Amino acid sequence: MPRIGVVGIPDGWSSLQLVEAVERETGSGLLIDPRCIVADLQAGSVKCSGVDLLDLDAIILKKIGSPYSPQMLDRLSVLEYIEHHSVRMFSKPGAIRNVLDRLSCTMKLRMGGLPLPPTVITEDVDEAVQAVERFEEAILKPLYTSKARGMEVLKAGPNVRAQIDSFQAAGHRTVYVQKLLRLPGQD
Repeated sequence: MPRIGVVGIPDGWSSLQLVEAVERETGSGLLIDPRCIVADLQAGSVKCSGVDLLDLDAIILKKIGSPYSPQMLDRLSVLEYIEHHSVRMFSKPGAIRNVLDRLSCTMKLRMGGLPLPPTVITEDVDEAVQAVERFEEAILKPLYTSKARGMEVLKAGPNVRAQIDSFQAAGHRTVYVQKLLRLPGQD
């Protein structure tokens, strides 16, 4: 039977469900907590809880962290190293890297010619305010988030600068402003 690991969160319901499904199908399931991975490049091993992940047949990437953050890029680098050593990955770490942060995903979509709402990305508050004024209604989006967490709807007016200042003060230096589009039942 194949040895398959699942990268996930130890107390995450969906991670545990996936491990159980793998175990039912293969006879064994291994939850790989991304916080416990140790890559020893000198020894040529990548271990988690005593298991060398380079000996697995495949790894399913369910969740590499919570909340979304730049730290996930570091974890993806280690997973790419494992993949380089012929361990099959579902999904590919490189594919996840391409969409992990909103900025790189948006740039790739734009470079691919896909239609996007009008979007302005800047660290300059004056430029961000001008974008909101131009859009009339906009969404202020953190770069590392999922399920709309941390997003704010902004309306043109006197409070916009304070909202953007507050957003930056909360650690979101880069301001991602996107025109609010009303698309009932669509994404």
